[in-house]
Amino acid sequence: MTRRAPYLTQLEPFIGTSLFWTSRSELLEVHQLVNIEVRWVEKKAGKLRPRTQVWEARPGQVLFPNYRNANQAELYLIKTHPEMSAKAFGAVRIAGRMKVRIVTVYQDLPSAVRSVLRHIPRRLIGERKPGTSEVIIPGEYQEIGELVRILSHLTHQYALKTKLSLAESREILEQLEEVRQALSQAKVQEKIKAAKILVGAARGDRQEIMVKIGQATLMLSRRQYNDLQITEAVLERAGIWLRTMRKIERGINLARDRISSMILSREISGGEMEGIFAYLKKVGPFDPYCSVILTPEVARLTKGPEYLAQGEKKRAIRTLIEAAAKLEKLILGSIPTPSELRRARTRLT
Repeated sequence: MTRRAPYLTQLEPFIGTSLFWTSRSELLEVHQLVNIEVRWVEKKAGKLRPRTQVWEARPGQVLFPNYRNANQAELYLIKTHPEMSAKAFGAVRIAGRMKVRIVTVYQDLPSAVRSVLRHIPRRLIGERKPGTSEVIIPGEYQEIGELVRILSHLTHQYALKTKLSLAESREILEQLEEVRQALSQAKVQEKIKAAKILVGAARGDRQEIMVKIGQATLMLSRRQYNDLQITEAVLERAGIWLRTMRKIERGINLARDRISSMILSREISGGEMEGIFAYLKKVGPFDPYCSVILTPEVARLTKGPEYLAQGEKKRAIRTLIEAAAKLEKLILGSIPTPSELRRARTRLT
């Protein structure tokens, strides 16, 4: 069963205690386990049905509050109980559409970056063959572009000829119907509206058909532009998250270098060992960093003062060696690179 994403309003009581905002990256850090019952309403067969599901977030996971279009049940409640809906859903109107703010959970920061770098741009503007402009996997942008091309061609045919034969008129109407059917199967608002416009076109005279085709073309062109805007915003967000990763890695590298320095000099400070662990917890709130920092090999740094008080300097050094090895392996792990962001940006050109 897919976990239901909670509304941000449902998590607000935990912000400042178990959850904390990460500066500039629009992400929430999980410092303590959060377990809540998510409540929502579904509208089926004209009736509102309450639903509940247990939802939890654990330390290391990445929480991203973002907006989605309100569904039918939410739209009904927003219309009938606007004040309650604004408080319960965080409902707002953006670019003419009602949106609710939900929280998406990613298991770790690299998967969050990869998700926005690979899946969203590919769905919207497709995938190109590396080093070329050839589209090998069309996205919504290309699909709409092909429909716009067909509609523009039909408009051109009408404009060129003052009189069309019965066969020519029939062919144009058949092509319009093909476009309408392709649009009517979509769930996107602009496509659905364009399909309804074309239904009216098929019933009108020559002038009305040209006007309706123009209206549908404009509607689809706006959707294309919207796809580009969304993709640009997504790639900008991925860049911010990638820089967050780099900042975390720089902090971990600093800690590892200090540990290595103590190992080489044999000048061990129990207080500094504790301080390094506290610093690591602060600098690496997201997985895969958080889960590694909390492993026994790294967490044993807090035992430094105890080992030294007992005269077990060798044990303290061994603890430092194990922690350094664990951190080294973490930094060398597979993570998204800036080149992936650059490749994703080339899809916009």
